[in-house]
Amino acid sequence: MAFTISNLSSLAAYRYLLRHNKTIVQSMEKLSSGYRINRASDDVTGYALTEKMTTRIMGLKQAEKNAQHAASLLREADSGMSSINEKLQDLRALAIRAASESANQRIATQKAVDQLVAEIDRLASATKFSNIQILKGIGRMDIHIGAGVDETIRISISSVDVNALGIRGLAVTGTANTNAEKAISSLDAALSIKIRARSQVGAYEARAERIISQLQISQMNMEAARSRIREVDFARETMALTRSQILQSAALAMLAQANLDARNISRLLY
Repeated sequence: MAFTISNLSSLAAYRYLLRHNKTIVQSMEKLSSGYRINRASDDVTGYALTEKMTTRIMGLKQAEKNAQHAASLLREADSGMSSINEKLQDLRALAIRAASESANQRIATQKAVDQLVAEIDRLASATKFSNIQILKGIGRMDIHIGAGVDETIRISISSVDVNALGIRGLAVTGTANTNAEKAISSLDAALSIKIRARSQVGAYEARAERIISQLQISQMNMEAARSRIREVDFARETMALTRSQILQSAALAMLAQANLDARNISRLLY
C-alpha cells in the first residue's frame, strides 16, 4: 500500500459530508416552509410556471371580487324594484277603487295616491350602492370579470323613478271617473316599464352568479396545479432527510477513521 502526504480518504469523506450537510439543510428548509421550490434555483422551470400561475390566481381572485360587487349591486337594485312594485300595485288598486267612487271620495283617495307616488320617488332615490342611486338609472357600467385583458361585461340599470315611470302628478280626482281611468292606464304602462327593468336586472344578476361560480372553479383548479408543482411531498422529503442524516453520520465516522489512520501513520514515521 502506498502512503502520501495528502490524506485523500479524509478529503473524500469531508467532501461527502459537505454534500450531505447541504442536502439536509435543503430538506429541512423544504419541510419547514412546506414548499419544494423556495427560490428560482430550486427548479427554474417550476418556478417560472408557479409564478405565472400565482399571477393568474391573484387576477382571478380580484375578478371574483368584482363580480361579487356587481352581484351585490344588482341584488340591491332588485330589492328596491320589488318595493316599488308593491307601491305600484297599491296605486293601481286605488285607481280602480277611485273609478267607482264619488267626487268627494276621490279627493280622499287622491291623498293616498300622492303619498304612494312620493314614496316611490323616495325609494328610487334612497336605493343606493356605494353611494350611487342605482334606481335613478345607470347608463353603463363595465365589470372586469377575468384575469386577463378585455375580459369585461357591461351592465346597465334602467331608471324606475316617478319620471321614468310616467306617474308624476298622477290624478284620480274629478266629477267623472275619467282621471281615474287614465291613472289605471298610466299605472299599467308604469308596471310594464318596471317589469322590463327588473327582468334586465335579474338577467344580469343570474349571469354574475354564473361568472362567480366559474371563477371559483378556475381558482381551485389553478391552485391545485400550482400546489402539485410548488409544494413539497412531505413523505418523500422526510425519507430523503432521514437518508441524508444516515449518510451524514456515516461520512462523519469515515472522516474520523481517515484522520485516525493518518495519525497512526505519523506515529510510525516519527
